[in-house]
Amino acid sequence: MKLDLKLKREIKEFLRKKLEEEKKTAYIISPYKMSESELKEVKKKFSFLKDKKIVNEVDENLIAGFKVKIGTKVFDFSLKTKLNSLKQVIYENA
Repeated sequence: MKLDLKLKREIKEFLRKKLEEEKKTAYIISPYKMSESELKEVKKKFSFLKDKKIVNEVDENLIAGFKVKIGTKVFDFSLKTKLNSLKQVIYENA
């Protein structure tokens, strides 16, 4: 199937705008719904969140801590990941 050139350009422009919008939004994934003051504290602690719109998402599989997702990048500050890393170190040294 061949797409019309105008339609191709419109799709490309739409996707470019969507990508730019995603880069301006940071998703904080936590085990519970965080309060506005907690979100402000997180934003204050991490300079890369300064100019971002913050959206809080809940993942009940997390034990504690949180993850930050910006575009395709994920920064993991969860206890689950820390415990898995510790487990790996123990197995390597056993």
